[in-house]
Amino acid sequence: MMKQLTSMLLPAVFVVVASSIAYAQPKPKMTADEQALIALDKQWTAAELRLNDDDRKTIDRRHDAPRDGQREANLPQHPRVGEARQ
Repeated sequence: MMKQLTSMLLPAVFVVVASSIAYAQPKPKMTADEQALIALDKQWTAAELRLNDDDRKTIDRRHDAPRDGQREANLPQHPRVGEARQ
């Protein structure tokens, strides 16, 4: 009986001690770059959630555009884009 109790109690004590040591470790402070990245990610996610169906379709079409720089004829293009390529 005592051997069974010891074999159960010893791992439990080990887990408690290991958990308390791990919990007591100081948490590293986030750098300004990490905080800025998290803020940017939150803004990006919020913007994606605000998109309507037409915006999503446009994004999907542009994503599927060929990689050689050519675009589908029916997509809007900024008037100065052609100037930048010359």
